[in-house]
Amino acid sequence: MRPSGRSACAALAALALGGGCGGDPAEPEPVATAIAITPATATLEDAGETVQLTAKVTDQKGQTMTDVEVAWSTDDSLVAEVSASGLVEGGESGKTTVRASLPALAATATVTVEPGPRAVLHAVHRKMNGDDWIFDLNWKTDAPLDTWHGVFTDTAGNVTTLALQNNGVAARIAPEIGMLRTLVVLSIYDNELTGPIPPEIGGLENLEVLTLFQNGLTGRIPPELGNLRNLRYLNLSRNELTGAIPPEIGSLDGLDTLNLSRNELTGPVPPEIGNLRNLLQLKLDQNTLLSGRLPRELIGIPLVWFTWYETDLCYPADQEFQRWLWGIRTHSGNRMCSS
Repeated sequence: MRPSGRSACAALAALALGGGCGGDPAEPEPVATAIAITPATATLEDAGETVQLTAKVTDQKGQTMTDVEVAWSTDDSLVAEVSASGLVEGGESGKTTVRASLPALAATATVTVEPGPRAVLHAVHRKMNGDDWIFDLNWKTDAPLDTWHGVFTDTAGNVTTLALQNNGVAARIAPEIGMLRTLVVLSIYDNELTGPIPPEIGGLENLEVLTLFQNGLTGRIPPELGNLRNLRYLNLSRNELTGAIPPEIGSLDGLDTLNLSRNELTGPVPPEIGNLRNLLQLKLDQNTLLSGRLPRELIGIPLVWFTWYETDLCYPADQEFQRWLWGIRTHSGNRMCSS
């Protein structure tokens, strides 16, 4: 017996070959084909600050799928942690990738933890024993930054000066100071600083004045200071700095004052110092282990003050060098080189 039209139609429908006699094809099941994270990038200014990420899953027709849950993960949980709902919490400084995933499908967002100036200054206070400073008015408070002792800002609120001189600061310099990218003046002289100068200071590309003299600083002068291309005044005198004068100092072509006196520096004066064509004051005195002849590259620097006494340096005997040397208004040094 041949099947009736109705039973044939039912059989075909059961095989999902037509969805019914004379009807439209069956609607396909929605399948996740794309994930988009909002926002795609985020910057957090302090540990503990949060940002909510959302993941939008769409199907093959571009329709939003509301009943699909993604799995959240982060490449570096020290920089930022992410919850099961996409809430990101900042940790250490750095950058990490946050993922929203489904089987065989994922999307990413970039999260950067970069402390703002207030958070950086709080870290400086904490790491540099700020509770023992002579003056720390308004530090550790929510008061405007330009009311904090020794902190000055521009009209946009950027920190331009950190002046903690004569303040009883007995600690290492916090490397976090290198995050204050808008600094123009860094002045921490006449304190009890210890340890080396952190190389992170070399990242302060807007710095014009750096004064760290009369402290207990030790170690070598970091070559990273050669990156401070806007620097005009550098005073590291009266410390216990050791090692050679880094030739990278010769990159500071805007420098007008270089004071390295009263340290324990060794070796010759690098000829690269001769590149400092705006230098007016050069003080190398009382570094008893500085040795060798002064480089002829110094000729042409418009010095008005040059001291190198109590060193083992000597000056070249040729007339050209001597004319340059005796033309300096104030100079004081050692002997002429024997040959």
